[in-house]
Amino acid sequence: MICFICKEIANYPLEIICPEHENMNKSLIVGKNCLKKFLNDYNNNNDCKYHNMELLQLQINNLIVKCPYQFQKDLETPKNDQICNFKGSIKEIKDHLNNYCLFKKNQYNQVYYFIYILYLYIYIFIYL
Repeated sequence: MICFICKEIANYPLEIICPEHENMNKSLIVGKNCLKKFLNDYNNNNDCKYHNMELLQLQINNLIVKCPYQFQKDLETPKNDQICNFKGSIKEIKDHLNNYCLFKKNQYNQVYYFIYILYLYIYIFIYL
């Protein structure tokens, strides 16, 4: 589930099959955007092949998360002031943020969302 390139949960995971990495004892998984960026940055056109890991993406989409704005607020002020009680799957988070979140979106920016995802990934792999 962890992207070989960025070390976070692989979004739209791909498995790389590559002669250069055939001695690895586990699957080489990368996120689609990380692979695109890597190939663009390094003009890497080697013999690697890759394919979608749809079953893994389904598992990622179904991970349960809390509202990223509430998560960020909890990091900033560890009081139990819960404004938003959303807990749902990753695939539901965009709809929640766009349509139902009780936080005013202009109070927080996209950076907090990515920080939240990073902390979430760390939590998932340490405690689950």
